[in-house]
Amino acid sequence: MLREIARNAEPCSASPLQAYITDRIAGRPGPAWLDGQPLERAIRVTEILGTALEFGPYVTFEDLSFSERHVADTCGWTYTSKGETGIRRAFRILEASHNPKQSPARGDKWVAFGLLLDEFQNPAQSSSLRRIFEEHIASTAES
Repeated sequence: MLREIARNAEPCSASPLQAYITDRIAGRPGPAWLDGQPLERAIRVTEILGTALEFGPYVTFEDLSFSERHVADTCGWTYTSKGETGIRRAFRILEASHNPKQSPARGDKWVAFGLLLDEFQNPAQSSSLRRIFEEHIASTAES
Protein backbone atom coordinates (compact mmCIF):
# COMPACT_ATOMS: atom_id res chain seq x y z
CA MET A 1 0.00 0.00 0.00
CA LEU A 2 2.77 2.46 0.90
CA ARG A 3 4.55 1.74 -2.39
CA GLU A 4 1.35 2.46 -4.30
CA ILE A 5 0.91 5.77 -2.50
CA ALA A 6 4.51 6.71 -3.25
CA ARG A 7 4.13 5.67 -6.90
CA ASN A 8 0.99 7.79 -7.31
CA ALA A 9 2.25 10.81 -5.38
CA GLU A 10 3.01 13.94 -7.31
CA PRO A 11 6.50 15.24 -6.72
CA CYS A 12 6.76 18.78 -5.44
CA SER A 13 9.70 21.07 -5.70
CA ALA A 14 11.50 22.36 -2.64
CA SER A 15 10.39 25.73 -1.39
CA PRO A 16 13.00 28.50 -1.25
CA LEU A 17 13.16 28.01 2.52
CA GLN A 18 13.78 24.28 2.14
CA ALA A 19 16.54 24.98 -0.40
CA TYR A 20 18.06 27.52 2.00
CA ILE A 21 18.05 24.99 4.85
CA THR A 22 19.80 22.42 2.66
CA ASP A 23 22.38 24.99 1.54
CA ARG A 24 22.98 26.27 5.04
CA ILE A 25 23.52 22.80 6.43
CA ALA A 26 25.98 22.21 3.57
CA GLY A 27 27.85 25.36 4.62
CA ARG A 28 26.81 27.55 1.68
CA PRO A 29 26.01 31.18 2.47
CA GLY A 30 22.53 32.58 2.06
CA PRO A 31 20.83 35.89 2.79
CA ALA A 32 22.87 37.75 5.41
CA TRP A 33 20.11 38.43 7.95
CA LEU A 34 18.95 34.81 7.95
CA ASP A 35 22.53 33.54 8.14
CA GLY A 36 22.99 35.72 11.23
CA GLN A 37 20.16 33.88 13.03
CA PRO A 38 20.27 30.43 14.57
CA LEU A 39 18.87 28.09 11.90
CA GLU A 40 15.74 27.19 13.87
CA ARG A 41 14.94 30.91 14.35
CA ALA A 42 15.49 31.66 10.65
CA ILE A 43 13.05 28.87 9.82
CA ARG A 44 10.47 29.88 12.45
CA VAL A 45 10.46 33.57 11.53
CA THR A 46 9.99 32.69 7.86
CA GLU A 47 7.15 30.29 8.66
CA ILE A 48 5.23 32.57 11.03
CA LEU A 49 5.52 35.66 8.83
CA GLY A 50 4.38 33.72 5.78
CA THR A 51 1.49 32.15 7.69
CA ALA A 52 0.29 35.52 8.99
CA LEU A 53 0.52 37.12 5.55
CA GLU A 54 -1.11 34.26 3.61
CA PHE A 55 -3.64 32.87 6.07
CA GLY A 56 -4.15 35.56 8.71
CA PRO A 57 -2.41 36.59 11.92
CA TYR A 58 -4.25 34.07 14.12
CA VAL A 59 -3.49 30.94 12.10
CA THR A 60 -0.64 28.73 13.29
CA PHE A 61 1.82 27.17 10.87
CA GLU A 62 1.38 23.83 12.61
CA ASP A 63 -2.35 23.80 11.75
CA LEU A 64 -1.70 24.14 8.02
CA SER A 65 -1.76 21.30 5.51
CA PHE A 66 1.46 20.30 3.76
CA SER A 67 0.60 22.35 0.67
CA GLU A 68 -0.44 25.35 2.79
CA ARG A 69 2.86 25.16 4.67
CA HIS A 70 4.66 25.27 1.33
CA VAL A 71 2.70 28.42 0.43
CA ALA A 72 3.38 29.99 3.85
CA ASP A 73 7.11 29.40 3.91
CA THR A 74 7.46 30.54 0.29
CA CYS A 75 5.61 33.75 1.16
CA GLY A 76 7.66 34.26 4.31
CA TRP A 77 10.88 33.71 2.36
CA THR A 78 9.93 36.62 0.09
CA TYR A 79 10.33 38.90 3.11
CA THR A 80 12.90 37.28 5.41
CA SER A 81 15.36 36.73 2.57
CA LYS A 82 15.48 40.51 2.18
CA GLY A 83 16.50 40.95 5.80
CA GLU A 84 15.32 43.80 7.99
CA THR A 85 13.91 45.73 5.03
CA GLY A 86 11.77 42.77 3.98
CA ILE A 87 10.60 42.03 7.51
CA ARG A 88 9.58 45.66 8.03
CA ARG A 89 7.63 45.50 4.77
CA ALA A 90 5.83 42.37 6.02
CA PHE A 91 4.92 44.20 9.25
CA ARG A 92 3.54 47.13 7.21
CA ILE A 93 1.46 44.75 5.08
CA LEU A 94 0.03 43.04 8.16
CA GLU A 95 -0.82 46.37 9.73
CA ALA A 96 -2.40 47.70 6.52
CA SER A 97 -4.53 44.57 6.10
CA HIS A 98 -5.99 44.88 9.61
CA ASN A 99 -9.66 45.85 9.54
CA PRO A 100 -10.54 47.43 12.91
CA LYS A 101 -14.28 46.99 12.23
CA GLN A 102 -13.85 43.19 12.20
CA SER A 103 -11.73 43.10 15.32
CA PRO A 104 -12.96 42.71 18.89
CA ALA A 105 -10.33 45.28 19.92
CA ARG A 106 -11.27 48.01 17.47
CA GLY A 107 -8.47 50.29 16.47
CA ASP A 108 -5.87 48.30 18.35
CA LYS A 109 -3.01 48.01 15.88
CA TRP A 110 -1.50 45.20 17.93
CA VAL A 111 -4.34 42.93 16.79
CA ALA A 112 -2.92 43.03 13.25
CA PHE A 113 0.09 41.03 14.42
CA GLY A 114 -1.87 38.23 16.05
CA LEU A 115 0.23 35.24 17.05
CA LEU A 116 3.44 37.04 16.12
CA LEU A 117 3.08 38.85 19.43
CA ASP A 118 3.43 35.52 21.23
CA GLU A 119 6.82 35.08 19.57
CA PHE A 120 7.97 38.39 21.06
CA GLN A 121 6.75 37.45 24.56
CA ASN A 122 9.13 34.49 24.75
CA PRO A 123 12.48 35.65 26.18
CA ALA A 124 14.31 32.88 24.31
CA GLN A 125 13.28 34.33 20.95
CA SER A 126 15.48 36.35 18.68
CA SER A 127 16.27 39.77 20.05
CA SER A 128 16.96 41.00 16.52
CA LEU A 129 13.40 40.20 15.37
CA ARG A 130 11.97 41.81 18.49
CA ARG A 131 14.13 44.89 17.85
CA ILE A 132 12.85 45.17 14.26
CA PHE A 133 9.27 44.88 15.52
CA GLU A 134 9.78 47.49 18.24
CA GLU A 135 11.37 49.87 15.73
CA HIS A 136 8.43 49.31 13.38
CA ILE A 137 5.90 50.10 16.12
CA ALA A 138 7.86 53.19 17.19
CA SER A 139 8.08 54.48 13.61
CA THR A 140 4.37 53.96 12.94
CA ALA A 141 3.43 55.64 16.23
CA GLU A 142 5.31 58.73 15.11
CA SER A 143 3.54 58.95 11.75
